[in-house]
Amino acid sequence: MRVTPLEIALEWDSPHAHHRDRYYFGQIDLTQERFPADLGSRLQELSADQSAQVDILFDDWQEKYQQNLIRTLPREQFRRRSKHPLPPVTPRTGRFYPYRFVSEAIEVNPGPNRALRCLRASERELCIDLNHPLAGRRLQLQATLPDEPQNGSDQVDSPGDILAACASHGPGMQASLPDTDTDFFTEQAFRRIDEAEDSEFYTSPRLVQHLDATCRRHIQDFYARFLQPGMRVLDLMSSWVSHLPAQPDNLVVHGLGMNAEEMQANVRLHDYTVQDLNQDSYLPFEGEHFDAVICTASIEYLTSPRLVIDEVARVLKPGAPLLITFSDRWFPTKAVQLWSELYEFERMQVVIDYLRLGGRFEQLASESLRGHPRPAEDPYSGQLDYSDPVFAVMGKKSPEL
Repeated sequence: MRVTPLEIALEWDSPHAHHRDRYYFGQIDLTQERFPADLGSRLQELSADQSAQVDILFDDWQEKYQQNLIRTLPREQFRRRSKHPLPPVTPRTGRFYPYRFVSEAIEVNPGPNRALRCLRASERELCIDLNHPLAGRRLQLQATLPDEPQNGSDQVDSPGDILAACASHGPGMQASLPDTDTDFFTEQAFRRIDEAEDSEFYTSPRLVQHLDATCRRHIQDFYARFLQPGMRVLDLMSSWVSHLPAQPDNLVVHGLGMNAEEMQANVRLHDYTVQDLNQDSYLPFEGEHFDAVICTASIEYLTSPRLVIDEVARVLKPGAPLLITFSDRWFPTKAVQLWSELYEFERMQVVIDYLRLGGRFEQLASESLRGHPRPAEDPYSGQLDYSDPVFAVMGKKSPEL
């Protein structure tokens, strides 16, 4: 028996981006879990803070890609299953939907919580894919033994199959189809429940944390990997905190947000601009002015995200990064309709498309982090076991622009 915390990172490539999905297990018994290849035995020989990795084909250790899970069916057999009078769902190419929407038309059951992907949608029929989103993909799986468990990780987890646990509930959905753009950008996609002026919603300052402390720390760690001393940074859609790491501490940070009082309270800002990007997407800065742009827990509120991303590209220096992070918490009345319709991992796909389709960013990548225990001092610690997940999308401005 060897009980230890464990972090797994799945790294893989899709046609448009590189992806890294991390999952933390607070305490597991390495001798009792199933690992791909010889990874389990190798981990038992390692000391704390050491890592081991294997390159695998997902199908060799989980569900194999099956051609018979690609199905064509009449469009009327795609139906929302609900007791509530919700409006019908319109299937769109590239999007993911619950399997139950077609369960009466398909005689196979691909497993609990499985989503289907719409490969093609016409007026009369649909082509759907019921395979796992990672089926057929090659993965680099890295396992790390952290120094010590985090607070709240006293109970021993028993996932049984490590790869199955890490690959459940979304990994793979952030990849677009290789030859077809996902049908995200419909007329209704960027409508909101509350269409009143955003300036009214943000009139009063909200000097509270919307994400738990562990999630905020991981966002800071993510930003720290890209920031160097003395960089000029734009905190896009800023508030009273910028979620920047303590080091480097000599960043020159300009905040652009909706509430002056919030940004006046932000100790990391050197200057700020009050601006509603949904009213005016033009950024009031010279071209190639910033060394990095960050956007934290806000991308879901933009009603013209691609216009804003184009402006970000204009004010970034060539090769400089745009770093976008978010979690699973937001103001539902102000988030765009599309955001609420998507699976968590699918949201990374649409943000990648914001950057990709403008043609001004390269080295696109996504990252996710789940499974960390919720801090004991968090007000939701008795209700939620896990910390808020972190989702990130990044890209660098193409040098030739």
